Amino acid sequence: MKTKTKTIGAVSIAALIIIIAGIIYSKAVVALPQDDAGAKLMHFDNVRGNRYTEIFLIGGNAITKNLKGGVYNTIGMNSPTGTGDSSPAQILDKVDVAALKKEYDVLSVFFKP
Repeated sequence: MKTKTKTIGAVSIAALIIIIAGIIYSKAVVALPQDDAGAKLMHFDNVRGNRYTEIFLIGGNAITKNLKGGVYNTIGMNSPTGTGDSSPAQILDKVDVAALKKEYDVLSVFFKP
């Protein structure tokens, strides 16, 4: 009778380990959004000295440290003509890094105003 109990216990522990590993893996391996599929190549002239912001969405495999980043910036956006500021405070103050991480389901978000 003790042999059956030990076998059932070992199987239960193995199943629990597999479930936990699956949960950890699903949190540690994240794909980036495929938002570049319809992207158009753009070129901006005379941007030296302009103010801009970059946001990095970090995905990939945290277990193997094979990380990838999607980089987004504000050049050519939000800027009244001639000001050179594509990162006005009234817009930057509304950026919620935690909300971006949750919305895009990525490992991390890096925000550099």
